Amino acid sequence: MEVLCQNYIQNCQKIGCEPINSILNKLNPKNSYKDKNKAASNDILDLSSISTTLNNFKALAFSLVNDRFIKKLILSDTFLSDDGTIILSNVLKNNKTIEVLDLSGNNIRADGTIALGQMLKINNSIKELILEWNCIGIWNNGMKALADGIAMNQSLLHIDLRNNKVSSKGGQIIANALKFNKTLLSIDLRWNSLGLVGGRAFSDMLVSNKIIVNIELSGNDISDDIMRSIANSIEKNRDCINQSKYTQDLSTTIESLTKSHNETIQHLSSKLSMSEETQLSLTTKLSKASEEIMHSQDSLNLMKEKYKKLESEKLQIEQILINERNDFRQKLKKIQMDLVSEKEKLVNWGLKLNILRKKIMN
Repeated sequence: MEVLCQNYIQNCQKIGCEPINSILNKLNPKNSYKDKNKAASNDILDLSSISTTLNNFKALAFSLVNDRFIKKLILSDTFLSDDGTIILSNVLKNNKTIEVLDLSGNNIRADGTIALGQMLKINNSIKELILEWNCIGIWNNGMKALADGIAMNQSLLHIDLRNNKVSSKGGQIIANALKFNKTLLSIDLRWNSLGLVGGRAFSDMLVSNKIIVNIELSGNDISDDIMRSIANSIEKNRDCINQSKYTQDLSTTIESLTKSHNETIQHLSSKLSMSEETQLSLTTKLSKASEEIMHSQDSLNLMKEKYKKLESEKLQIEQILINERNDFRQKLKKIQMDLVSEKEKLVNWGLKLNILRKKIMN
């Protein structure tokens, strides 16, 4: 809330008023309410029973225009009246975070109610609107504006209109608006003056409205038979919503199971696809390996044939070499024998020559 506090002080300076200490204390983060088991409630601004001037409240309201933290704004018994309600309503047309607004006990009349109705046509963040102990129901034009806002609003879940002097005509106006609203679940109209006509209007409204599950109408002088009719219609709405919720939960469960089933199938399909790819890859590799083995076998057979051929050629060459060696040995032996024979002839010729020399000399 520190930023909100600074904005409040700056707006007071612009408008020309002094900040109120009781508001500053509420906006100061150091003074935020703390529970032993909870963090500081920085999303709740409780200004109940704090009296302010109109300018001072205007400075505070302008600080809420762009605030993104306050979710619950309590302004009960702060004497806002119509002027303060108009200022706040104009601010809340742009605020997107406040979900609970408590304006009980502020003497809100026609003009303030009209401003609230115009705000509800635009604002889509407020879920709970507490307006008890005001004077909203005295003027039908204010009720008509509020009803128009309720009919168009798409976020409001609960509205509290206790002790607002709502007449039977005002009850008819609100009941007619609820025929068009598609979000409101609960409305509290206790201690007003709806009477028989107003009560019948709510009973008739429930013929078409199947959303509302709680209507508080005690203290309105409504006959027992109409109250029972309203209670029966409310019970039917609750059963219908519970059945719808059960159907929705069942649908969500089925959708979740279907999604899980589809994810499982997709996962298994992915694994199967990966297995098929792996199998195909292995088959390809095996086929390639088989081809390589067959190629290697062919190469081995070819090498064996070449080896056999080489072995055969080797044997042939060895045989040739053996034959040539044998021939060479025989030729050598013959030559040796021829040499011995020639040598013997030479020896004989030598002897004959010596004999002849001797004869010649003699």
